[in-house]
Amino acid sequence: MLLGPDGLTERTAVFDRRDVLRAWCGQLPGGAPVQDVERLTDRLLGDPQVVPLDLPADVAVRAGAARSFARHTTTDLLALERGVLATALASQHTGRAVVDNVADHMPSGG
Repeated sequence: MLLGPDGLTERTAVFDRRDVLRAWCGQLPGGAPVQDVERLTDRLLGDPQVVPLDLPADVAVRAGAARSFARHTTTDLLALERGVLATALASQHTGRAVVDNVADHMPSGG
């Protein structure tokens, strides 16, 4: 499925409408009318498992094109991220995985 770990978020934590359109086209090797692919995309982006985020800061978007560039993620990835952060915060004062400041040990010049 497109929202599963082998789908849109297999290699990245965020996706946009263009990614969803491409993914549907890949799932429909026999092709489909554009309206059907657009409808499938709208349905997926409206799924409760999809969490809208924002526009990338480094993208200048023409008026009316914002919905194509708006980023999304999934509830599963957000839950995973919360778990990782909670684990990191819970163990930050335990002395585990402490590394000296690497910059202090780098040779100067270059």
